[in-house]
Amino acid sequence: MNNCIFLGNLTRDPELIISPNGTPQCDLAIAVNHIYYTPDNIKHEKTSFPLVRFFGNRAEHAVKHFRLGSRISVECRYVTESWEDKATGEKRGRSRFDGINWHFCEAKPV
Repeated sequence: MNNCIFLGNLTRDPELIISPNGTPQCDLAIAVNHIYYTPDNIKHEKTSFPLVRFFGNRAEHAVKHFRLGSRISVECRYVTESWEDKATGEKRGRSRFDGINWHFCEAKPV
């Protein structure tokens, strides 16, 4: 199973991008807090900033409904890419998260 769930706040407004093949996509930058305690009971807080890419309708709706600071839960999968650099011929790679689903985590004002 290759699923991750992040719960956090957006660090910027999502922007819709249309890929060269015509697919809508957007990246959601999320601040995720992690609180832990050392063996001597000292509290520490660490923040991670995963970037989750959504495609299609989910991307279009995310841009419509979310803004900087929005509380969101995202379900995603971890993806690694590899390619050969055209200029140098070296093998390159990177990791990212591809979004499967997102959920609102705060009530909208009435």
